[in-house]
Amino acid sequence: MFPSASSCKRAFTLIELLTVIAIIGILAAIIIPVVGKVRDSARRSQCSSNIRQIATGMLLFATENKNRFPPVIHSENGVVTIWSYNLARSKLLPTRFTGWYCPTHAQNDPTIEPKTVQPHATVYPRSYTLCNTLVPIVNGARNERASANLLSFPNPSRTLMLTEWHSSGNELNSYTSSVAGRDLITGAQRITSSKHADGARNYAFVDGHVAYLSLTEAGKPELWMEQ
Repeated sequence: MFPSASSCKRAFTLIELLTVIAIIGILAAIIIPVVGKVRDSARRSQCSSNIRQIATGMLLFATENKNRFPPVIHSENGVVTIWSYNLARSKLLPTRFTGWYCPTHAQNDPTIEPKTVQPHATVYPRSYTLCNTLVPIVNGARNERASANLLSFPNPSRTLMLTEWHSSGNELNSYTSSVAGRDLITGAQRITSSKHADGARNYAFVDGHVAYLSLTEAGKPELWMEQ
C-alpha cells in the first residue's frame, strides 16, 4: 500500500534554497549600511550632548568668575594646567562626567580607554578644544594665559567657542585657529579623526548652542572673528 501524498515529507529544491539565500543577501545589503548610519547618528548625537554640556560648563564658569572664561593655560603654585582641567575641577560639570571623548574619537583611536577619561592634556588626550575666538589678543598677539570676557562678544550666537579636536597626544596649549584645526602654537594639524562619517563636526557657540556643520558651513569667516 502506497503512502498518501499528504504524508510524504517534501524537501526544499536547490532553486528554492538559492532563492532564499539571494533574498537574505539582498536584505543584508540593505540593512547593514542602514545599521552603520544609525550607529554613526547615535555617536554624533552623543558627541553633540558632550560638547553642549562642556559649553554649558564654560558659561557657568564665566558667570561665577566675573564673566571670564578659563584661559587655555593656567599656572598655579608651579603647576601648569589647561582650560578643561580647570573647568572640571570647578565642579560645574556632572560629578561623573565622561564626555571628554567623542564616541567616534574612541572608535577611531585604539589608544583611548574611555574608563580613564580625564581632561588634563598633559596626561590624557581629549576630543574637544577651544576655538581661537576664546584666546584674547594682548599687545597684538594671542595670549593663551589670558581669560576671554563673555561680555566682549557682540554676537555670541554667531561666534564659535568649542570644536571637536580628537587629540591623541598630550599637548598643553592646543586650540584651533581655523576650520582646518591648525594649532596656533606649533602650526601642526591637530584635527585628523575628528570628523564623523559624513565629514562634518559638532561646534559649540559662545551663547551655548551646538550646531553640526560641514567644513564649508563652519568655514565662514564671521564664525572665527576676533572678539
